[in-house]
Amino acid sequence: LVSSDTLIPYSWAIDALERDVEPMAEDIDVAGIDVGAGGDPSIFMCRRGPKINIIKQEETPESEVLTGKLMGLIYDYQPRYVYVDKIGVGWGIVGNLKARLRNPEITVIGVSVAEQAASQGRFHRLRDQLCWRVREEFEERTISIPNDPLLIAELTTIKFTEPDGKIKIESKKEMRSRGLDSPNRFDALALTEY
Repeated sequence: LVSSDTLIPYSWAIDALERDVEPMAEDIDVAGIDVGAGGDPSIFMCRRGPKINIIKQEETPESEVLTGKLMGLIYDYQPRYVYVDKIGVGWGIVGNLKARLRNPEITVIGVSVAEQAASQGRFHRLRDQLCWRVREEFEERTISIPNDPLLIAELTTIKFTEPDGKIKIESKKEMRSRGLDSPNRFDALALTEY
């Protein structure tokens, strides 16, 4: 039985595993980077259109080491746009990547998911809007994910509410209070919707 407040039902996630959806000719590679803090890993996720291709996890808390590893991933996979969570320690990583990346074909964009949503009447913050876009892709069967048990677990445990008619996605703090880890992979995926 699926709880009606689950953002992405388990059946939707399983249905999206290795789904046979092909990127369109105009689709470009983009990456989302959720920068880990407080012991959380950092996640690099790359996609082209509907297809999530790459999920890499980096454990280092050292910003210089992390910058180097992320630079290597960016050069390996060549995403056109790299969306980085710039809240907290991510701010420094955004600055490091922008300063060191010497490829004019790759653009690093710092994203603050705490900012106002573009659709303010429907969502509390940008994070809520990006997460909801992920949900819509699963609902519409227009996304393909690799068989990554951690991603599946994160996708299917996040809840949402509509306390004042606006969609609000469960915060990391609220998830921790339920004994759940920070949804790092899910957050990287949401950033690719930016």
